[in-house]
Amino acid sequence: MSKDPAYPMYAQDFDMDTAAWGTDEIGIYVRLLNYEWVNGSIPDDIQRIAKIVRVSPRKLQKSWEIISKKFSQNGDNNLQNRRMEEERQKRLNYIESQREKGILSAKKRWGGVTTVKPGLQPNDKPEGNSSSSSSLTTLKGSSQQPSVDPCPHQKIIDLYHEILPELQAVKIWSEPRKKTLQRKWREDPKRQNLDYWKRLFEYVRGSPFLMGENDRQWTCDLEWIIKPKNFVKIIEGKYHKGGENG
Repeated sequence: MSKDPAYPMYAQDFDMDTAAWGTDEIGIYVRLLNYEWVNGSIPDDIQRIAKIVRVSPRKLQKSWEIISKKFSQNGDNNLQNRRMEEERQKRLNYIESQREKGILSAKKRWGGVTTVKPGLQPNDKPEGNSSSSSSLTTLKGSSQQPSVDPCPHQKIIDLYHEILPELQAVKIWSEPRKKTLQRKWREDPKRQNLDYWKRLFEYVRGSPFLMGENDRQWTCDLEWIIKPKNFVKIIEGKYHKGGENG
């Protein structure tokens, strides 16, 4: 599982716990919490801690009597903040439960196996006789274009956030991103409904590689998912177990 880049900061609890502290103690404490979140613990060594918080050992010693009460031995000759590790475990449990829900949902929808459902193939044609394929482009002998509902950008973004909450959130939906998603929506009628995108995001959740279980701890995001080359690789199953990156 990839490292969570952010940890919850309960402002009221933090302010109450550090109300009598000076700015030096608070700054040192925050740096140590950040270090622990990234590395799992802090060293039980005043010299090394001084380097982490970027103060001299002498200056740290003045504050350490207060700050040290927030940390305890973890049995591995290192120190941990109990509240932080409780919150870390809550996050890990939540992320794992969401991942399992995504896998189960994909299996249920796709007949018990997490493989690509035909509805996710990039070159599928609408059901009907062969002449219906002409409806994907200009009607033969006519300049009239088929009617396509506008791409519901915000609803697709909302589905992405709902199903993949631990991935990078969309904060700005720029014009290039809009155009890319619009093309994906228009180029295949089977993509012109929200259920398709729900199933796609659930399928992404079923890929450990895309969710951060790789040597770089890299995770995908919505912009990456809808890029043409990546989109095709996802729906072909190349980022799932047995695929080229899975």
